[in-house]
Amino acid sequence: MIRLQEEQLELQDLDDNRRDVDRQLSAAEATTESLRAESLLVGQKPLADSTCLRRVVYISCLQQEREKHQTRETEVLRETLGSERHFLQSKLDGSRGSEQR
Repeated sequence: MIRLQEEQLELQDLDDNRRDVDRQLSAAEATTESLRAESLLVGQKPLADSTCLRRVVYISCLQQEREKHQTRETEVLRETLGSERHFLQSKLDGSRGSEQR
């Protein structure tokens, strides 16, 4: 019975972690949209403006950093959490099945 409770707690932790990753992904997507909007505004200014040039470089760097983070870490973490959750759910279902016998 204790093992079942431990597995349920671990499953809950994984769900919490997955929700955190989803929130981070949503925040990254919101940042991307904000950067796209700012990029459009910057695109309307003459490129001779030094402030404009700094913004273009800054936006480009932020977009590259976000893309790296999103495509690598977030997806790997999400897949790992999903696999681990599936594994624990299988163990939990197996434990419940053996308790009912």
